[in-house]
Amino acid sequence: YAPFTLTAEGTHTISYRSTDNVGNVEADRKLTVIVDNTPPVSTISVGAPQYTTAGNLYVSGSTLITLIATDAGSGVAKTEYSIDNSATYTTYAGPMNLAAYADGRHTITYRSPDNLGSIEPDKSVTVILDKTPPMSDITANDPITLGGVSTVSPRTLFSLSAADNLSGVKVTEYSIDGGAWQPCMDIFSLSGLKTGQHVISYKSIDNVLNEEAPKSITVRLVVIDVTKKIDTSLNVLIGAWRHQQERE
Repeated sequence: YAPFTLTAEGTHTISYRSTDNVGNVEADRKLTVIVDNTPPVSTISVGAPQYTTAGNLYVSGSTLITLIATDAGSGVAKTEYSIDNSATYTTYAGPMNLAAYADGRHTITYRSPDNLGSIEPDKSVTVILDKTPPMSDITANDPITLGGVSTVSPRTLFSLSAADNLSGVKVTEYSIDGGAWQPCMDIFSLSGLKTGQHVISYKSIDNVLNEEAPKSITVRLVVIDVTKKIDTSLNVLIGAWRHQQERE
């Protein structure tokens, strides 16, 4: 006997015995071992809401990030991660989000060691955090005042615009007098509504479902009915004139 190692992956049985100096040999003994030279394999799953464009992965503050590790040998000892290249790794305890971080780009680095201390190389994924909803504005082809009551007509055309600096605007919606929200695909008017005050509410939602708090304006709709018809009654025109006869 001399010290030895087992390098081949898998299950091995070691049989061993000893003989004394007068030839007595003990019964064989056995030890079964499993050689595990392979570190775990970790994967990351980014939940919803998420949005990918131009190679960038956008997430919201509520998007859950899940780490999963497997090991066919000695098993996973733990999974750990760090955020933004921090030298300190945190032991993964369950799905997490980035709500505590500022908007912008973040890198999640993760890895897992097995129960023999074999650790996989670091892996990472970069996401762009977007916790900020869009901002919407309303304009019209007639003068309107935000915060006041503007007078409009059925011919007044309203339009909505929105901006979002991160994941981008998914939809802009409006509601009239507390009715159902409907997407604003183009201009709209209050044609067909009754004369009087009306409230136009509007909001936008970005591509990771951050929803803007609704804004609203109040307008006074003025409708003027003009009736055109032909007058068929008899009209008599009376004029006065003087005929002057010149005499020589």
